[in-house]
Amino acid sequence: MKGIAMPQYRSPDERTPVITGLEEASAEDPMARRALRLGLWAGKRLGFAEGGLALYAFSVMDTVAAGACAVARVSRDFAARGLPVELAELRARMAPPSGMGRLAPSH
Repeated sequence: MKGIAMPQYRSPDERTPVITGLEEASAEDPMARRALRLGLWAGKRLGFAEGGLALYAFSVMDTVAAGACAVARVSRDFAARGLPVELAELRARMAPPSGMGRLAPSH
């Protein structure tokens, strides 16, 4: 797809991603799981279907694994397609679920 980096297959004949389970791929890392879910949400809005959607979501997760920002990556992908997206919405989708990842106030 023009302007959007997609992960590569191990061989030209392979039609499935190297990792087959979305949940298993991100089970050990909450940030990776949130990036994967952001990728699924964004991929649908970018027009990916079926296998392309999974590949796009994995590529967003890989962005985080490489130390880059998933929000910036997805924002650039929307811009490359000429589609509007609010950074606040992308950031909210990457935020930990309510009540998780925050310290309780001390009294």
